[in-house]
Amino acid sequence: MIFCLPFTPAAVPWNKDFDWNAVNYAPVTVGGVLLAVGLWWLISARHSFTGPVRNVEFADAALGVAPTEPETAPAG
Repeated sequence: MIFCLPFTPAAVPWNKDFDWNAVNYAPVTVGGVLLAVGLWWLISARHSFTGPVRNVEFADAALGVAPTEPETAPAG
């Protein structure tokens, strides 16, 4: 997070010595990438993404073992 901080008072907006040549553009770049990826997800990817594909079979499913139900304690 230290790389997102201004490295000189001239890079702080609303400072009397503010100068665009001293601005750190790392937060602007990261924000732009996050905005672009978020828009891409909302417009396109969420309609076609199906999630991870399971390519490993588990022993219980292969052997036909039924899942056990939890036992309930007797009342009283």
